[in-house]
Amino acid sequence: MEAKPMAKFADAKMYGWFFQLAQQYLTVHPIAKITTLEIGFKFHLPGKTQVRKPDLGIVRNDNPIPLHDEDRNYKGKYDMCIEFVSDSRHSEIYRDTKVKFKEFQHIKVDEYFLLSDDRMLISFHRLNKYGMYDEVKPDKHGAIRSEVLPGFQFRVRDLFARPSLIELANDPIYQGFILPEYQESEKRAEREHLAKLVEQQRAEQGWQRAEREWQRAEQEWQRAEREHLAKLVEQQRAEREWQRAERECLAKESERQAKEKAFAKLRAMGINPDDL
Repeated sequence: MEAKPMAKFADAKMYGWFFQLAQQYLTVHPIAKITTLEIGFKFHLPGKTQVRKPDLGIVRNDNPIPLHDEDRNYKGKYDMCIEFVSDSRHSEIYRDTKVKFKEFQHIKVDEYFLLSDDRMLISFHRLNKYGMYDEVKPDKHGAIRSEVLPGFQFRVRDLFARPSLIELANDPIYQGFILPEYQESEKRAEREHLAKLVEQQRAEQGWQRAEREWQRAEQEWQRAEREHLAKLVEQQRAEREWQRAERECLAKESERQAKEKAFAKLRAMGINPDDL
């Protein structure tokens, strides 16, 4: 049976954060089971039988040998093993990086991840089509992506920064499996906020439309008022013109009547006005 070395507190914090990450994934995508360092598995090597207890082990639901709740030791082969490398002794580093590497490659553990507070000891390995481990490198986003757990991914730097679940839920790298209820709640709140903004904009547009209608009505009233005033001015001018013409007419008539009276007096006196 494998004896596990004492871990540093920094390694323990990394272990807790990574374990929480894996649990979140398996809650959202229940395609596998996860074991801790208390559950070992036995396998046969040339000339010996070995028992290993990975710090974290993944058994997919489609593994030919399922992991049962009553199992104290897993009877099959893990699909993925994660070890937190202890740097307290060189022999422990050698065991995790060399010995277990060869053992897990030999028995065909699909993925073998080595994590550590020492960046130089971190590495990720995946079996290729020839049954040999290829090193898995971060992609252009700095993320390590698992194929055993499709969609499970993380940044190496986050192993040290250890963002909170809320922070991870807002990070595109982790949004596929971290706090989906929280994400939906945030999206719903965002949708409601946007709906309120749209409603406010619609109300604002309605007010602006009403304001424009009022301004148009005001302008129309002012135009009508100006036309009405223009008509009154025109009527007043016409009235003055009529009054002037009326006065002229009366003056002419008065003048005619005065002439008639004068001519009548002349005729009465025997004088013909035409001879004058």
